[in-house]
Amino acid sequence: MKRPGGFDREPEGIPEAAPVARPAPEPAPSFFSRPTANPRRTPAPVPDGVGAASPAATAPGDGAADPDAQLTDVIDHLDELSDPGDLAGADLGDGAVDGTAAGSAVESSNPDAAPTAIGDAKASVSRALAWAGVGVPKDPVQAADRRVRAATRLRRRRERRERHRFARDLRRQRRGWLITGGVIAALMAFVAVCAFTPVTAVHEVRVEGAQSVREADVVRALSRFDGVPLALVDDAEVHRALEVFPLIQRYQVERIPPHTLVVQITERVPVITIEHNGTFDQFDAAGVKVGSGKAPAAGVPVGAGAITDRASPAFAAAARVVRDQPAELRARVVSITATSAQDVTLTLDNGLQVTWGGDADTQRKSVVLQSMLTALADRPIENIDVSSPYAPVFR
Repeated sequence: MKRPGGFDREPEGIPEAAPVARPAPEPAPSFFSRPTANPRRTPAPVPDGVGAASPAATAPGDGAADPDAQLTDVIDHLDELSDPGDLAGADLGDGAVDGTAAGSAVESSNPDAAPTAIGDAKASVSRALAWAGVGVPKDPVQAADRRVRAATRLRRRRERRERHRFARDLRRQRRGWLITGGVIAALMAFVAVCAFTPVTAVHEVRVEGAQSVREADVVRALSRFDGVPLALVDDAEVHRALEVFPLIQRYQVERIPPHTLVVQITERVPVITIEHNGTFDQFDAAGVKVGSGKAPAAGVPVGAGAITDRASPAFAAAARVVRDQPAELRARVVSITATSAQDVTLTLDNGLQVTWGGDADTQRKSVVLQSMLTALADRPIENIDVSSPYAPVFR
């Protein structure tokens, strides 16, 4: 059959010129850049009559740059180093990586700018991860420097804590020193005020225990201390002021702030009277003369025999016997005699003689004697022997 000619057949289509694939520009080198086996591979020529292949249909082994594949490769590599969610919304140049859709990319409106956008994205991600320190190779020198810096910071913190602790202890010690110093200073000030100022000067002298001694005479003797601070009243001066009173056996000084000086005295008690040239001298148990008169004093027995010698043991024993007797019994004794310290004999106001013996057990002997005097009051007796208080004898 004859083929139609002229206008009887369809015109043959003129093949369109196939677009020439341009190589993608080299991206900026970064830490995560993965070099291909042949980075300068050029795309294979497209034969005439074949339609232009889309970029997405180009095989990965060809030299044409696939934006989706490269971005997916970057994000997959990021998954190995950190969580992709941490980089959600990060600026990747002309495109943006969404953390919720890892592995996908938004294509630029300009297909020719896709390779440049991918390079910028990789560079931005590399800078961000490098700034965060993710994926940086561990340099032993830098690691050692970090350990040294960490140890230095730790040492400084410890030294700072130690300084703070030392300062706190020092402040506590200083506070204790200040308190102690303040107390000492206050005591010294108080002592100075009491000792050297008239704040505690003596304005009143009080005498206690005076019976035979006139209280007014004692106060007059102590008037020398008027206006003297209580702390400066000398006991030796008080002794010199009171030694002129023979009836004072002992005394005690008491200072009552702010202005009172109290003197408690104990008078000597005359126990034996000794006649000498018609004068009756009164002596206490220590042999100190406390008075004299033309007649014997009431309640003070007259001594005879060896008792007249105040240095003899008989005088000492007789004086202790009279001193230790109760006042009601001592008032009935009119005379006392002894030849030694073991044969003291008393004479009562009714003429009854009492053999006392030594000066031991005076209190018990006194009780026994008073009981016998009460029991034998209606019987005529001449002598009671209490030298042995557990076996008294009378006749």
